[in-house]
Amino acid sequence: MTTQNNLSSIGVYDPITANSPKVASNSIGTSSKEIQDNFMRMLITQLQNQNPLNPMDNAQFASQLAQMSQLQGIESMRSSIDNFVKQVQNGRLLDQSALIGRSVMAVSDSLVWNGSNSVEFGVNSAAGMNDAVVRIKSYDGRIIDEIQVGALSADIKTLSWDGVGKDGSRFLAGRYMVSVEGFALDGKLSTGNMLTGATVLGAQRQGAGVTLQLSDGRTVSDEQIIHIGS
Repeated sequence: MTTQNNLSSIGVYDPITANSPKVASNSIGTSSKEIQDNFMRMLITQLQNQNPLNPMDNAQFASQLAQMSQLQGIESMRSSIDNFVKQVQNGRLLDQSALIGRSVMAVSDSLVWNGSNSVEFGVNSAAGMNDAVVRIKSYDGRIIDEIQVGALSADIKTLSWDGVGKDGSRFLAGRYMVSVEGFALDGKLSTGNMLTGATVLGAQRQGAGVTLQLSDGRTVSDEQIIHIGS
């Protein structure tokens, strides 16, 4: 007696796909641990499947073990470098925390005028600049006043603005954008720094750097601090 079962689950032989070469993944991992584990797995597989009449050459085996040792050494060195970088970052934060409570001059792109008293600010150029001009602009980018400064260097030059524009009109209290423009020593157009004073209230690590919270509400990087003290 014959019975007929469900034969639809039996695959159909295809000579094209059956004879096609199998494509193996060439990825051995992304992390160092994955690479080491996969390396050892492949080495053990080689030993298990080697021809007993023609075993793996000792020199080849030693070479593969040397590669593993080198990989472990690189991983250990990378870990040491990571720890060193973290120590430097922690030390940088502790160093900058000494600025808390100190008066500083930090790079800014605007100043705040209170509507009555002249506001003081500083300008400088680390690389040097000639024919420098300070341009004070309204919120819409319109130039409302210009101050001819002349030559600038890394030394800070102190200036002030009384809220009166170049046409003689007096402006309302508020925040005004400021730019420092001139010519570098090679004759090319260049920009300088405008600096405003504030007191450091706090320090915080931000990525690989340190940011400082200032009394005027700004948060700046420690690299933007140009001058410490009054």
